[in-house]
Amino acid sequence: GDPIYAFTAWKRTTSAYGPAWEVLAGGTAWLVHQIVGVSHPPRVSVVANAVAFKLLSGAFLAASAAVVALILRRKAPERVLAGVVLLAWNPVILVETLGNGHNDIAMIFWVLAAAWALVGGRYTLAVLALVVGALVKFVPVLMLPAAGLIAWRELGGMEGNEGKKGNEGKNGSRVRATRYAARITHHASRITYHVSRFAPRLRFLLITGAASVALIVLFYAPFWQGVETLSIERRQALFTASLPAAAWAALLPSLGKELTSQRVSTVAAVLTALFALWQGAQAWRDRSWLSFTRASFHIIMFYLLITCLWFQSWYAIWPLGLAALLPPGHAARLAALFGYVALAKPLAFEPLWLWHRPLPPKEWRELRLGPALMALPIVYALMAWVDGKVRREKRESRETEGNQES
Repeated sequence: GDPIYAFTAWKRTTSAYGPAWEVLAGGTAWLVHQIVGVSHPPRVSVVANAVAFKLLSGAFLAASAAVVALILRRKAPERVLAGVVLLAWNPVILVETLGNGHNDIAMIFWVLAAAWALVGGRYTLAVLALVVGALVKFVPVLMLPAAGLIAWRELGGMEGNEGKKGNEGKNGSRVRATRYAARITHHASRITYHVSRFAPRLRFLLITGAASVALIVLFYAPFWQGVETLSIERRQALFTASLPAAAWAALLPSLGKELTSQRVSTVAAVLTALFALWQGAQAWRDRSWLSFTRASFHIIMFYLLITCLWFQSWYAIWPLGLAALLPPGHAARLAALFGYVALAKPLAFEPLWLWHRPLPPKEWRELRLGPALMALPIVYALMAWVDGKVRREKRESRETEGNQES
């Protein structure tokens, strides 16, 4: 049999990862088998597979650092070294990738690739990168509204040209034709302008949509077992170390396990979707090159701090990967703080398993330990939000005063 099966913790559970990761993981295991063969003792195969998956995570870390360097060299060359070090030499990331071999860095690589594509105006590639990332873990799906709206905005052309074109038609018609002919010319000009402006958007929708569907079909084909293959219901009853887990523990005595799990997971999913859409709208209005990265960082932090059902320490890789692109400030500090708090999770949870007998009920643990773990980063996030709001109000006030004086 399989020498690794004995070390598997979730033997009777369907994989929580997407098909892109399963293809990559299967290919890695196959390659190790080809190299090690069957003549060696089982322990050699186990060690070889462990090393291979650590190296795989390390490869994605190196690729992610390269993408960060490419983006910053183009847009903020003075921050290249700081951004790469924050990502590639961060102890949290090193522990969870090269140390523990988690695949979260593979997901973040594709999000960073999407940011690189958007900076270069490659909008279809950006969406496809997010689709592949979502086929590793679902989180990049939440960034699709931001990427899509940025693409839609940029492919719309220059809005300021509409009035200019219309006026040119009017001025010419006053000389060449009657007022009626001028009106026809003006409307024809507007129609031509809007058609030419919409054509790139329509092309983007058709090509990107078809390519995304093709990617999804390609990756899911080897694993397809009917519509239930797409189901996430198996994850809706898993709660730990989060605010939803605390809510689940509080409601459990009155609603029962099934109803509590359903309601808490539904509310969390709706809040996450609404926040992702709101951040997409913010990215639409923000015309800086950081609009996608900033929106993605906010989405990830909201999800991790507020709506994540099942929190694990290695999720701290997500915000750190995006903070590497953002300017020094609250984002980098919050990501670093969250990383160290995440690594402190075992200090709170593990002693219960090691020392306390009998183990306290899950409801007792989740009601206390999850909120305690998240309290510090939530407080800092609120402080950062208030500080940002105050700074914006002061800036707007100064601009208003300057306009009045002029």
